Amino acid sequence: MHNHANRLAQIAPIGFPSNANPYSQPLVKWPSFNSPSTARRHPAFRRPNIGHDPRRKSNLPISMSIRIHELAVKLGIPNKEIMALLRERKVIGANVTSPSSTISEVYAEDIAMEFGVSLKAVAMHPPGDDASRPSPITCAPRRKIAAPGTVIRIDQLVAEVGMTDKELMALLLERKIGIRDGKSPSGMSYISRRDGDAIAKEFNVTCCKGPCSISIDRRADTMANTVAPLLEKASHILLIDPHFDGRKRNFIRVLEAMLDRIPFAEKCKSQNGIRVEYHLAVKPLLEKAKRAMVEFDMAKFVDETQAAVNEIRPAWARVDFFVWKQQKYGEKLHDRFVLTELGGVMFSVGLDARQNSADRDDPEFDYEMDGSTVVARLGQRLYEKTWADYQGTPAAFDLVHQFSVGG
Repeated sequence: MHNHANRLAQIAPIGFPSNANPYSQPLVKWPSFNSPSTARRHPAFRRPNIGHDPRRKSNLPISMSIRIHELAVKLGIPNKEIMALLRERKVIGANVTSPSSTISEVYAEDIAMEFGVSLKAVAMHPPGDDASRPSPITCAPRRKIAAPGTVIRIDQLVAEVGMTDKELMALLLERKIGIRDGKSPSGMSYISRRDGDAIAKEFNVTCCKGPCSISIDRRADTMANTVAPLLEKASHILLIDPHFDGRKRNFIRVLEAMLDRIPFAEKCKSQNGIRVEYHLAVKPLLEKAKRAMVEFDMAKFVDETQAAVNEIRPAWARVDFFVWKQQKYGEKLHDRFVLTELGGVMFSVGLDARQNSADRDDPEFDYEMDGSTVVARLGQRLYEKTWADYQGTPAAFDLVHQFSVGG
């Protein structure tokens, strides 16, 4: 106890008056302690946590970080999807499960640029601090945020021109695009729109002016309205969902909504010139089953699908169904697309709608919790490859069965 009082007496002239309470004021100048454990043990010896939020365990200053749920609100997407995106890009680990966790503002800016959103620093106050007073945190932002539309993502340009990441980066280094002081900046994720358009022009493709992907609600009308510009102008339409099941109304609802967006009667009073195809995969259990079982189940599936589609299809509409199975060591039947001769998009979850509250007890409706899906526009090269997988001769998969509804 005597040694402790002597220590306080030694530092009193440096940090605060000897008659002041050592717990009431922070130290201004710090002596060098011979024993680090002493500084950790006594609150008066601790360096104040200047520039940090005491509620957080992260070492990042507040003005250089952002909470995940705040980023989700700014981008207009659910917490679940933004956390999945951050895990995919290794911004956060699998052990991070709370949207209240924080990430670097630099990573947040890169993601926001894809959605055409500009992040602005928000002053935060430590607990108990009066929000009307200026925040004591005065860290300047690390990087100026580019205006939406003036830059293009590197991964978006890769999809447009059909090159690999390494090939495109080599091309950028060769042309000194995005180079500073003779070196490529680490973590470069986008370049100027002018440079991106110039490279895309050499490959006879046009870069998308807006974000290449969006998140939408998994409701039939919302999904159909998203692809309506393609459906209204196209004459050859491919709906691709390997997991389609005509006996489930969550698939039938989306099919009905998309067929409603196709102007069959306006173009002609027959379906000449408009072709709609639905591509799906044979059930995995049937791939290894006996032929008699496959034929029996397929006949039952065809009858039930024809009955369900006939109830919802518009006049003059005809839908051709193609049932595929994967080739050994071939392309995997997994991704979901809406393709036309004008272009195409990919759906992250599927061409099925989520349930309403009234559907929960409906046996003909698959109950799923996912409330949204990401829709991504396909680049030219990926679009051409996907189209050839289903329309090429030969196709990338083995055709098991084909049937039509209507017409």
